[in-house]
Amino acid sequence: MSDPLFPVRNSFYLGAYNTVINEAADLSDLTELQAVERDCYVHRSYVALGSHELVLSEIGDSAATALQAVKLLAKYTSGRASKEAVLTTLSEWLADPACSRNPLVLLVAGILYLREGNYGDALRTCHAANTLELQALCVQTYLMMDRPDKAEQVVKAMSAVDDDATITQLATAWLGLALGGAKLQEASYIYQELGEKYNWTPMLYNGRAVCNFKAGEWEDAEQDLLE
Repeated sequence: MSDPLFPVRNSFYLGAYNTVINEAADLSDLTELQAVERDCYVHRSYVALGSHELVLSEIGDSAATALQAVKLLAKYTSGRASKEAVLTTLSEWLADPACSRNPLVLLVAGILYLREGNYGDALRTCHAANTLELQALCVQTYLMMDRPDKAEQVVKAMSAVDDDATITQLATAWLGLALGGAKLQEASYIYQELGEKYNWTPMLYNGRAVCNFKAGEWEDAEQDLLE
């Protein structure tokens, strides 16, 4: 069965946030759960683009739990609510059995804990559900902790689930950047292949630029940044 949300989800992972918004507008005949997931990607894209006020105004108090989590992320990143207030709300949600099983609540919790430098809680929320996006966040957390060995274990687990998934490929590239050496070339190839297969985005150019920079290819790194 085809996945109607694949283009939106994939564009989000690639950092093509305006594409997410445009593609989502063309989606129809979705189930209720699919519509919520679509709206989450759209509003997460607005957060990434800095359009926090739009997210805060469009997501009402009666919206689905997943959307409430995106709204909380917007409050945190915009500074519209204090960090203490946001983290208190997050703790209350995680103490609620229903909320604490929601993958997007867990994802937002992991993102916020990682931004706060609270690696322990970030990892705990990442391990609370088994989605590729939570596993990718787990990889980022381990790399921030300078534990590429642990990150490699998670990447292997992701590959066992879906080696071709864009988010698995990106996690492999992040790991390659951390490990260096021959893995740098592999990471560079991943960014190149994703750019050619889908569309080049600033995130992909920046990733390949870091690969070139670490490899001492200064001119190539500069060219990617100029793109």
